[in-house]
Amino acid sequence: MAFQKYSHMDQSQFTRFVRLGIPNIELNAQGRTRPSIAKLYNWRYRDLGDLPYVKEDAVFHRANAGFSYEYQLVDVPDYQGRGESAPSPWFYQNEGEAEYVVTTVDKFQGQQNDFILLSLVRTRFVGHLRDVRRLVVAMSRARLGLYVFCRHSLFEQCYELQPTFQLLLQRPDCLALNLNEITSYTERHVEDTGRIHLLSGVEEMISIFNWRYQERYMSHQFDHYMTYSGQNDQQNSTIGFNAMDTDYTFCAT
Repeated sequence: MAFQKYSHMDQSQFTRFVRLGIPNIELNAQGRTRPSIAKLYNWRYRDLGDLPYVKEDAVFHRANAGFSYEYQLVDVPDYQGRGESAPSPWFYQNEGEAEYVVTTVDKFQGQQNDFILLSLVRTRFVGHLRDVRRLVVAMSRARLGLYVFCRHSLFEQCYELQPTFQLLLQRPDCLALNLNEITSYTERHVEDTGRIHLLSGVEEMISIFNWRYQERYMSHQFDHYMTYSGQNDQQNSTIGFNAMDTDYTFCAT
């Protein structure tokens, strides 16, 4: 431990270069995420601004369809009497078959995605998440939407993370949805929350999922029926059209 502190092994390679006097260029503008999301971590930098692209492009002005906010902290209490626990083997199997990426903050450094669902996992001790550098990486991966799932009462007391969590906790800590939006596109402005529906817990989330699934299933069945009916109507119409074009001889008696 003494050798680790003496050697400054907790420093990044970039910090070592700066300490050695190697010329460097300091980041002063970001071009990845919405300016509102960038506020969650730009306090860590000196005068970090936003590139014109993220201020002007239409995609950064539109809301996330189905979500009332572009970023939010979602409080996760104990579920069925249990808090932090290790994933089951089935979790890793499903992870490999999923259509989304499941990874850790450290492994995702240098990458980005339109939407990030961030689980802070911890329910008893903040632990290694106190490292502000890890927090900055976690908060800066999303372009359009960032949703942080954690134990509210645990992280709001963490002094090192206060600037970020003070912003997050200005909004409701229950996931806020806009149930009127059923497609992946909306014209709603990012500052317009729409009609907010706050989820009461996991059970309601499952209920809404099942409802939406049944709704889409019935819609798919209806579209399939209409397509099939339309083909039959078109076939009958074609037969009638061909009959009208056919030469007929009428005999009068």
